[in-house]
Amino acid sequence: MTTSEIARPPAVSVEGAVAYVEDLDGAYRGDVANPSRIVVVEPDGTSVPWTRGADVTYVTAAWAGSTLLAYTVGEGEHLSVLAFDGSGEARVLSEDGAIGAISPDGVFVVTTEPGPDGQAISLMRVSDGTVLDRLEAFGELGEMYLSYGGDWRDGLVVLPAGRTAPGRSEVGLLLLSVDGHELMVERFVAFDHPEIGYIPDWPHFIDDRRVWARASTTVGRDELYVGVECDLVELRCSTTSEPTAPANAAVARNLSRG
Repeated sequence: MTTSEIARPPAVSVEGAVAYVEDLDGAYRGDVANPSRIVVVEPDGTSVPWTRGADVTYVTAAWAGSTLLAYTVGEGEHLSVLAFDGSGEARVLSEDGAIGAISPDGVFVVTTEPGPDGQAISLMRVSDGTVLDRLEAFGELGEMYLSYGGDWRDGLVVLPAGRTAPGRSEVGLLLLSVDGHELMVERFVAFDHPEIGYIPDWPHFIDDRRVWARASTTVGRDELYVGVECDLVELRCSTTSEPTAPANAAVARNLSRG
């Protein structure tokens, strides 16, 4: 692969297929349109273009079983979610959304997108894009600000989030449960750190009750990254100066998150 082909991280399936974006007009730049195509290297080494070259910026996100999930990126990093069932077989899952988390078996995906009064969360079936449930209000938690790149484990979904509460704003983690085809809000875990003012990156389960995430802090004019580990039972978080994920946190890096 050339430098332009690996400007964005590839997505690797459990079967060993590798999907990557080939930029057709030089290396990827985040401030302009990037003509590109998606190429998949099969486990046997065969390389197959899954899209035709076009004036479209693609980003490979993750595999859901044998289905590749990817983004098209528009002006202002506007995202649309696509599902590819094979070469040239693309479906739109969300016109204006992002991937929150994928079920361990690859059957379902949680997406975040604009709602009527802020942001919303949808539970979709990957195979046909059917919306099985949708949350548009978060009760006493107030208005939520949601990001992409969360995790799903044993019926629990964790998403990077922030919220506006009476008299204050908080950032942290939103915990959801999935029971069949129903989404339910469990709790919001706020980061108790005075210098973390941004929604975190890459929250992933360490075990059944602990989640790790990376967060940025501002000290004076310097921006620093720290690791944050949260106990979802005791609703308590601690920070470390090391922003690298623990070995047992399966972090999925996508888009411009490093």
